[in-house]
Amino acid sequence: MDENSDVHRQFFDAYTRALLDRDAVAIADHYAVPALIEFPGQRILVTEARQSEQFFAQAFGQYEGVTEVDAAVTVTASTGHSIWADVTWRYHGGAPDERNMYQLVQDDGGWKIAVLTPMAVDDPVQQSGTGDYPHLLHTVIDATEPRELAEFYRQLLGYVYRPGDEPPEGTGPDDDVWLVLTDRAGRRMIAFQKTESLERSTWPDPTVPMQLHLDFTVEDLNDLELQRQRADSLGARLILDRADDENEPLYVFADPSGHPFCIFVA
Repeated sequence: MDENSDVHRQFFDAYTRALLDRDAVAIADHYAVPALIEFPGQRILVTEARQSEQFFAQAFGQYEGVTEVDAAVTVTASTGHSIWADVTWRYHGGAPDERNMYQLVQDDGGWKIAVLTPMAVDDPVQQSGTGDYPHLLHTVIDATEPRELAEFYRQLLGYVYRPGDEPPEGTGPDDDVWLVLTDRAGRRMIAFQKTESLERSTWPDPTVPMQLHLDFTVEDLNDLELQRQRADSLGARLILDRADDENEPLYVFADPSGHPFCIFVA
């Protein structure tokens, strides 16, 4: 993306944090004046920042229960002064997924959204699992030192941290119990889960095999039950039933070789 190679990632990381904080002022600060916010049946020509602030403050109700957001960003075009970004928002905890096209422009305050246009969420790679099959969210690796391992894979593969998972600044404590790396478009790739002890693999000596597990997501409880039945029929063994969890209904299975995997509602 030439001279703007990291602009879109930094911009939407900050925008995501503002959304999770339900901070209408911070969200509005990401919009240019003037700007155009276009939604079905509603088109807002922004002539002052207060309009954007009021619009998003009134919309927070539809995101009730959302505690985590993934933004998959694809830059479709870029010039020295404009960036067109196709962004699929994946909400964990209650809101339906969204997809918007943003035109970012550069002004005295930095990069801002000049035009927001909603689009159909029609890319199955970016959606939760629906219908016949669940969707692979990411691969999870156990580690006694998750930060150390995350840093290894981040540098090896060119991934970035999910917003909020970055190393702490200065001497602050490192909350590294659960870390997620994404690609530069915001798609989850690898997660790291802290464990107190872990025997180092002796592979190719079979004494201690390789260790990891897979996370899969489905859209709702009906899909969760459907996939439980499919997993059972294929020979999986249920090892944890948390389908009644209000925040994150899930099942944990062991596959026919004993490897754990999770299916949960996202």
